Order: sequence, then C-alpha cells, then structure tokens
Amino acid sequence: MNAPRSPNSSTPSPGEPAFLQDPTLLDTLPVLASILTQAPQRLQAQLFAALDLQLAYKKDTHRVTIYATLAPATPGALAAIINTSEPPPPAHWGH
Repeated sequence: MNAPRSPNSSTPSPGEPAFLQDPTLLDTLPVLASILTQAPQRLQAQLFAALDLQLAYKKDTHRVTIYATLAPATPGALAAIINTSEPPPPAHWGH
C-alpha cells in the first residue's frame, strides 16, 4: 500500500492513478463528456456498468452526486470495451 502523498509534494508515488501523476488529464474531462454523449447507448451502458456508476439525486437541493467505483477488475473491463468498440469519427475530436 502506498503512503499518501502530502498536498505539498510534487512527486507522485508509484502506482498512483494517472490523474494524480498528471493533473492536466483532468482538463480532458469536458472533451470526454462531449465524446461520450455521442457514443452509442450500448457503449455508454458498458462503460457505466464497468464503473458501477451510481447517481444520487437530492430533490430538496436539486443536486446529483455521481459515484464511480474503480475496482481491480475495472482496467480489464475498460480495455475489453475499448477493444470491441469502433473509434469515433474524426469530427467528434476537439468538440
């Protein structure tokens, strides 16, 4: 088990998730969201299942909290989804 990195440390620990090793990856989330909404429903459903995606809606505040579970089997499930999916048309990149 890796020791937690202090907030002031700039050196990632081995085995840290990619977004902790390269925080600029978080900047790609809006692009990913745009591409994902264009993906076929079958692909979206596979991705949501692989991540055990759960949404909790609080009616009084009109807020949604999204939970995704990253388990040891998640990378393999995501790789299988990627290997069986068609690449998006070039028009989707950069939107």
